[in-house]
Amino acid sequence: MNNFLVRIDKIKKQLGLSTVFEYQGHFKDEGIVFIGDLKLSAKITNTGEELLVQGKGQGEVELTCSRCLQTFSAPLAFEFCERFIPEEKLGETEPDADEEAANIFSYQGDKIDLKELIRQHSIIAVPFKPLCSAECRGFCPSCGRDLNLTPCDCRNHEANLRKSLSGKIKEAP
Repeated sequence: MNNFLVRIDKIKKQLGLSTVFEYQGHFKDEGIVFIGDLKLSAKITNTGEELLVQGKGQGEVELTCSRCLQTFSAPLAFEFCERFIPEEKLGETEPDADEEAANIFSYQGDKIDLKELIRQHSIIAVPFKPLCSAECRGFCPSCGRDLNLTPCDCRNHEANLRKSLSGKIKEAP
C-alpha cells in the first residue's frame, strides 16, 4: 500500500484551492532508511496549469560513517517546493525548457504520488560525507585498523621511513 497518494480531485477543479497532507509513519526506499517515523507536512495548491507542492519532512535516518564505515542514526530534515503537472502535458514543454522540465513531477488522474519527491529530497538532505562523530578517526590507511578502537604505530613507522628516504635522496649525486 502506498501511503503517499494524495487525492486532488477537488482542488483540480478550482484555481487557488489547496489541500494539506500530513503523514507520520514508516518510510524506507532505495537509498534512504528512516529509523522510526518520518514526519511529513505538505500543502498542495492548484496554481492553474500545475499543482504546487510545498512542505517539510523530518526524522531519524540510518547512515554509514564515511571514515569508519560504522552505521549510526542521525536527524534529517528537509524542505521542498515542487511542481506537478498532468502526465499528458509532459511532452508539451518548449525545447529550451528541457532542463526545467526535468525538475517537474507528473501525475495521472485524481491522485498525486509524493513518494518519489520524498525519496529525492531525503537523499539530497543526507550529508555528502556522513560522520558518526566529529572526532571519528577512521581507519589506518596502512594496516586498516579502526583507529577509534585501537591505536597503531603505522604513522610513526611511515614518518620515520619518509625521513630516512628523503635523506638518501638528498645524498644521491
